[in-house]
Parts: sequence; structure tokens; C-alpha cells
Amino acid sequence: MDSDDEWLPQRLEASVSLAAKKNIPVIYSKRYIENCANKLRVCVLPSVEGDVYKKLLEFPGPMFQGFLIKKKCLKKIGYLDESIVSFQEWDTSIRLAKYYKFSFVKKPFFIYHRHKNERISKDRKKDAEGWRQIVEKNYKEIVKQLGKRGLRKHHQILAKKYRMAGEFKKYLIYQIAILKTLF
Repeated sequence: MDSDDEWLPQRLEASVSLAAKKNIPVIYSKRYIENCANKLRVCVLPSVEGDVYKKLLEFPGPMFQGFLIKKKCLKKIGYLDESIVSFQEWDTSIRLAKYYKFSFVKKPFFIYHRHKNERISKDRKKDAEGWRQIVEKNYKEIVKQLGKRGLRKHHQILAKKYRMAGEFKKYLIYQIAILKTLF
């Protein structure tokens, strides 16, 4: 957890209870996001359970603060890939989902405090680079599981992210990549 994240009471109890009840080694929960005005809102990431590998190849999933994972599972995937510049949770989720089923605590059990001066999530270039790393790392599986349409979706997201980061050469590269997925 980062220093500005907060677990809510019963978070650990609810996760451990669900893990034991369902005999599932990877549990995660919803989260609240607190904005600069100290207002909380529930984050609406898709709630996926069971075999979630294909879904996680489509879009980012749980955050580290919401996870409860058996250590042996992290050991099997080689722990965290520290070379990923952003979306580390997504990368970890994909690698875990390749081997393990997930379960989901439906109640939000942690608060992600968002501040004006956030580092990674406000750095548009790192944001785009992290997404690119995930897509490149999982390219074959994305094509196999999601087909050209799924790959095109990622290229569209990357084009937009690079445009917003002011990286126009990379924006054009992904615009061309989008066209290639049409044929």
C-alpha cells in the first residue's frame, strides 16, 4: 500500500472469510476514491470473478490495495514486474489470472486518496508507456483471446493516450496500427 491509501475496518476479515469460504487464492475488493475536496465516490472498475484472464486482457482490473493474494501465487508468477512504469496492478492481475481464479468482495474496503500532485497517474507519458508495456507483453495472448478487435481497442486507447501526452509520433504509429487491424 502507498502511504496515502487507507484500509477500512473489516477489510482483512471480509477478504480472508471469502477466501476461506470459496477456497479461492486471489481476492479483491471495490474501492472508494477521495478527491481533493475530500469527497468519496465508489470506483467503478468491472467486478469480475472466476476465470478472469480474458477480461483482464481487455481492461485494467484490481488495485494492489484491494488484493488479498496467497504468497505462493505471487511466487509462482515471479512477484511484481518492476520494469512496468505504470499499470503494475494490471500486469500482476493478468499474470495471476493465467493460473488462478479470482473472487470479489462487493463492498468497498479501502480508500484511494487522490491528491493534486499525484505522480504516476498524472504523468500522461508514463500512463501511455505503461499501457504500451502491458499490450506488448501480452500481445500474443491479446490476439489469441480477443482477436483483432481487442487489439484494435488497445491501439485506439494508446493513440489517445499518446495524443494527450503530446507524443505525436507515437500517436501516428498507433493510428496506423489501428488501420492494420481492419484488414
